[in-house]
Amino acid sequence: MKTILILEDEKRLAFHWQQVLEEAGYNVIPTHTTDESIAVLQEEEIALIICDILIRGENNVPVPRGGLSLLSYLNLHVEKSKRPPVIVVSGGTLALNLHKYSNLLNASSFLQKPFSDQLLLREINDCINKKEVAPSAHSSIASVPMTK
Repeated sequence: MKTILILEDEKRLAFHWQQVLEEAGYNVIPTHTTDESIAVLQEEEIALIICDILIRGENNVPVPRGGLSLLSYLNLHVEKSKRPPVIVVSGGTLALNLHKYSNLLNASSFLQKPFSDQLLLREINDCINKKEVAPSAHSSIASVPMTK
């Protein structure tokens, strides 16, 4: 069973995604801070990360160590071939600007909140499938079966 790490400060939303993903057959580890996410990454084999880019603390104030910090951590401390795909999520008017930053930090995909459960599942499947196909993409063409 593949494990998905969720970094989302809205606990009700993280719980909802956890239910949807567990029903789809994934193991899910929800976290609410970047530090929690990094601790999980150091202990668990993670197939994919869903990362809210703008994490808010008390009084709805963005905290310095939000989702961008997690992306930076992955880029600095995890070998590219071992890095899990990351789906960055964000809402509000900042979403488009944050999307640009997430691209610079090698996020695999971006979803603007709100989005449907079906879209989330499709993005997860696409990202995981791309990651699984990537290593064999470098193998010889003879190893790819031909179909008529």
